[in-house]
This record gives sequence, C-alpha cells and structure tokens, in this order.
Amino acid sequence: MFPEYKARESVKKLIFWFFILYVFKYIDKYIEVRYNMTIEVRYIALKGKHLWMRT
Repeated sequence: MFPEYKARESVKKLIFWFFILYVFKYIDKYIEVRYNMTIEVRYIALKGKHLWMRT
C-alpha cells in the first residue's frame, strides 16, 4: 500500500512540474512578444539611472 501511494505522489509531482514548465514557457513567449519594447525601454532607463546615480 505504501509504495503504491508513493508512486502516485511522484506521478502527481511530475504532472505538476510539467504543467508549471508549460505555463512558464507560455508566459515567457507571451511576455517576449507583448512586452519586448517595454523591457528594452526599462533596461535602457535603468542603465541611464545607474549612470546618473554614479555621477
């Protein structure tokens, strides 16, 4: 009974991780397509701020 339960738990965990990986991959693609410019602009702004704070 115990090993069977353990196996079921590991299968659940596996499915859970696959789901998470799939979701993260999808979200990553969505962000890449939708917010590419925003990320670039934010990066440039952060670089500029960093340079400004150093002076």
